Amino acid sequence: MVNQLFYGDNLEVLRKHIKDETIDLCYIDPPFNSKRNYNQIYNNVGKEDDDRTRKEFEKWAVLTYSNNRATINQKKGADKGIDGIAYFTGDKDEPEKIILQVKSGNVKSGDIRDLQRTITLEKAELGIFITLKPPTKEMIKTAKEAGIYKSRYMSQPVDRIMIVTIQEIIEAQKRLDIRLSLEVLKSAEKQREVKQTQLDLFDHE
Repeated sequence: MVNQLFYGDNLEVLRKHIKDETIDLCYIDPPFNSKRNYNQIYNNVGKEDDDRTRKEFEKWAVLTYSNNRATINQKKGADKGIDGIAYFTGDKDEPEKIILQVKSGNVKSGDIRDLQRTITLEKAELGIFITLKPPTKEMIKTAKEAGIYKSRYMSQPVDRIMIVTIQEIIEAQKRLDIRLSLEVLKSAEKQREVKQTQLDLFDHE
């Protein structure tokens, strides 16, 4: 069993989904008898611990999808619909912003419109909506209506709002396929080095 993520009680998962005599060791991390509430996302009780678990899930989703290239929103309190931020170089050779948002509960088309408003307020060019549950047809339609973005630094145009599921991240290994600002800079520097080397060789002939 590879690239599968289960949410729920570990004993229930073991009994229903894991074959007998296939587990050698189970490591359980939380300390016991601490009077702490270790409720998971799916329980939706115990607000403090639930918020902490949700934030860890959002952090995992953003960093996994971006291959650890995005920045996590560490601000306490309301995150204003921003769980992660990444930058890429636009056609004006200036950094352009990508907003990443993660949802672990029920989702609807209004979530995409909210992300679109956040993109406008933050003066971002792109938005990525990562969802644990499958998007609705209306969500996909709303995202498509946001249009596409083109850049000479991109091999092909991309949707201004992209919807990515956790299932795609885990099973299909889907990742952010956009060169970010630092990567573009390194590529440009490499090209300059190659050109300079070619000029030096030409001068010595």
